[in-house]
Amino acid sequence: RHVDPVAVDDDSLHKKQKIIIKDPNDTTQHHEKVIPDRREINYASVVKKYYKKDEAPQPEEVPQYLRNQLADYNDDHYSSITNTDLSDPPVARGKEGEVQTIKELGHYYKGLAFIETNNNKQAIENLEWVVDSTKNETLLVKAQWYRGLTYLKSGNIKKAEIDFTRLANNNKSVLYTKQANELLIALKK
Repeated sequence: RHVDPVAVDDDSLHKKQKIIIKDPNDTTQHHEKVIPDRREINYASVVKKYYKKDEAPQPEEVPQYLRNQLADYNDDHYSSITNTDLSDPPVARGKEGEVQTIKELGHYYKGLAFIETNNNKQAIENLEWVVDSTKNETLLVKAQWYRGLTYLKSGNIKKAEIDFTRLANNNKSVLYTKQANELLIALKK
């Protein structure tokens, strides 16, 4: 029995698994067929395709408490933001509302910094804080997008699908609607 090798490329989502098919009457040779193994999706390559680092705003647009950390973040130096204590940030006199902004931006960019340093657990925790606490719709959408990608990278497909579904159904999330729909379709294959 002869089987031709078949290369299957399922949009680069699935790792290829070799299955060896042997003819029981032929002890000298075997033929290989490559098929996608749906249990072993290469989520890291999917995330890499969709992930783009979100640059922090310019220093003059950021509360003083975060200026140096976010400038470092933009320069790919992540330790200053990942080590920043956001539990009780100081505020400038007369800017009491600044605490919420510091916490929102701080947790968001802290989460992204943890994505950049491959600390998925910490990334999810910080992005989760933003999703649960922000009053800024744009920041909420971005946090859901990056949290969904991090869940996907971690192999937590159900939670990733929840974030991508919310984005796909949110008419305010135009930044990520198309990509979220693409990912949902790909994950259902």
